[in-house]
Amino acid sequence: MALPISYNVRNLLVRWQVTLLAIVGIGLVVTVFVVLISMATGFRLALRATGEPGNAVVVQRGSGSELTSWVPPDDRNVIIVDDRVARGADGQPLASPEVVVVANLPKKEGPDPTNVTVRGVTPRAYEVRGGIEITRGRKFTPGLYEIIVGDRIVDRIKGLDVGQKVKSQKQE
Repeated sequence: MALPISYNVRNLLVRWQVTLLAIVGIGLVVTVFVVLISMATGFRLALRATGEPGNAVVVQRGSGSELTSWVPPDDRNVIIVDDRVARGADGQPLASPEVVVVANLPKKEGPDPTNVTVRGVTPRAYEVRGGIEITRGRKFTPGLYEIIVGDRIVDRIKGLDVGQKVKSQKQE
């Protein structure tokens, strides 16, 4: 025997608090879902816009990012000489083994420091990554503790102007 619709409508009015709680709960779940999907889509678009279609990042098995990965030098050498790696005009592989660390550097505004991602690269990174333009200073010299920084981070972090020294990982 089916319940009449009028019974269901009356029940909603009598138990209005439970009904309201259910509506608010469903609304919150939908809102969180939309926000998470929006963030995922934004990350995906940002990564697509900043990458080169011919580039690949090789990380250690089980690592979710470059920060949690370490590929031993012998394995890096095997990857670099692989036939699937593109070659430059000089016939050498277009590969740049890189180390990524996080440095805690002081902000220009405010007393608190902030985390800054630092990427150790080889001179080959200019060809591999493409689009790197030096506007002030010069390219780094391999073997020395030198850095290249973007214009936007120079405005936010102390000590990143041309000629200044930065202390990171107990090196200056």
